[in-house]
Amino acid sequence: MKEMKKGISKNRHVQLFAENFDGYSVFIPRYVKAQKPPDIVLSEDRKDDPYAIQKAARFVALVPFVNDSQAFDEFPDCWCTTEQLFTLGFGDYEEHAVLLCNYFLYIESVQQKDISVYLLLGKAHPEGETTYVMRKHNKTHDVEIWNAKTGDCYYFNKDYQESTLCCIPINKHFVVQGSELICQMKEVGCVVSDGNIYINIQEHTDPALMTFNLEDESCWKPFLNEQSRKQYFPNQIATIQREINYEQPNNEEALELTEKIYEFLKKKIEITRASFDNNGKPLRTRWERTVSQKKIIENLLFEYDTFYFTNFIPPLHQDKKTISDYKKEQFTENTKKLYKIQKEIENEFPGVKEVYGFPMNISFTTLNQLWEDIRATDIHMVADEESEMSLTVNVTAYPGRIFSVWIFFCVLKK
Repeated sequence: MKEMKKGISKNRHVQLFAENFDGYSVFIPRYVKAQKPPDIVLSEDRKDDPYAIQKAARFVALVPFVNDSQAFDEFPDCWCTTEQLFTLGFGDYEEHAVLLCNYFLYIESVQQKDISVYLLLGKAHPEGETTYVMRKHNKTHDVEIWNAKTGDCYYFNKDYQESTLCCIPINKHFVVQGSELICQMKEVGCVVSDGNIYINIQEHTDPALMTFNLEDESCWKPFLNEQSRKQYFPNQIATIQREINYEQPNNEEALELTEKIYEFLKKKIEITRASFDNNGKPLRTRWERTVSQKKIIENLLFEYDTFYFTNFIPPLHQDKKTISDYKKEQFTENTKKLYKIQKEIENEFPGVKEVYGFPMNISFTTLNQLWEDIRATDIHMVADEESEMSLTVNVTAYPGRIFSVWIFFCVLKK
């Protein structure tokens, strides 16, 4: 390991082994294996679905997030298998990244876009040492970097350009074309495939300034060479992953949870307002009572949930010369969809001058966590007692006992 790190920064996040659930060290490539996602991501009758990558990212982002330090006292940095992830019902950065990486590998094996998929270990803001996912085009070496926890995608395309003077080439440089989002991954330490670990020995660690041609050994140092591979893995690197058996969505449980969350949050809002000292008086809570309106907004919240599964086609899947044209088209289309939903919500509040509030999407973990997210907005503490409050909850069940909770809490000033 000392030899591997010679000439590179000691502060780079390079990790070869991870501690598993049983306390043993596991070579990280053993976690990387193509695994079939649930049908909501990629079904047998729609294997060419252009939204499959986005659906995978959205589904993984819905898996509840819990840091290892909170979940395991004895294992502060435990790497669970994907099967263990669904058994526990939560995971942290590594589990989310491994699951997304394996889904991407399966989708690529079906759609065959000439794209390789890797785990990306490095440092990001604000999480520190973490694990992301990288998709790399094998010909252009353009890359997408995915934050598996949030489902955000960052795109990097180096367009090499040659400067000339009087038709004579004088210098060659590259222009980085990236995504609109600022990539949270600030330092790349190493890249992990299902067969090796490639250590970044370039001067730069910022993905915008790096080359991702892993065959260039002046930039990337493979941990295993041919000799060591034959010595330690004479057959192949055996995966520790097993086929995932997804528990089917329970829509009845989702309906029960919807009502439970609604009553819990409503009571919390009333109690919190009643305990507030408003010039010696507690704040009274008036609720908007229209039942039909509540049902319509529930349906609109379900539209929001569906929208996030089909609002983005990854840059590496675009056939256009530049990504900018597609981004403009995508932005326009998505804006129209969201504007339509917004107008339908506004139409459900006739006679209302102002609406304070917004829809929130949270993966269900506990009722108290939902309340903390609502409480942090402080919307429930509006002091105008003549205003009415509206609370709508919609819960959608997904495979693996995952529940996507949409909450629309707002204050109506008439």
